[in-house]
Amino acid sequence: MDEDLLQEGRRNIRDSLQAEGYFDADVTFTSTEDTAKGERVITYNVNRGTQHKLAGVGFDGNHYFSSKLLEDRLGIQAASFANRGRYSQRMSRDDVDSIRDLYIANGFLQAQVAVEVQNNNTSKKGDLFVKFHVLEGQQTLVGSLKSTATMP
Repeated sequence: MDEDLLQEGRRNIRDSLQAEGYFDADVTFTSTEDTAKGERVITYNVNRGTQHKLAGVGFDGNHYFSSKLLEDRLGIQAASFANRGRYSQRMSRDDVDSIRDLYIANGFLQAQVAVEVQNNNTSKKGDLFVKFHVLEGQQTLVGSLKSTATMP
């Protein structure tokens, strides 16, 4: 059994639990060999932890794009009525990449984005708040562009 596949399985289980509100989920695995049967037994050990709610999402350092525009691009979502919100580590990494790519596509070639997950951010124990820290850098603008076409 390939170690990378086992790790991917671990991450997939963790991400699935996080998407259900178990943001502190911890997944490990053990592998044992049964040489008499010629089998390998993989056991995933799952600790769901406490179910949480994603109380909110915020941004700082963003000047060029509004927080609303950036929030609309996110895969993670803050809780709403009868919904604990959507969050996983994979989703937050994808959101960091999406925000950075948006800045780079608009000329901010040195843009950096980091994510911070704050636990117990509100008065309610277990509520999470996700904050994206944006460092835009200088915007690169094209002063002029010439195109010459040659006809055959």
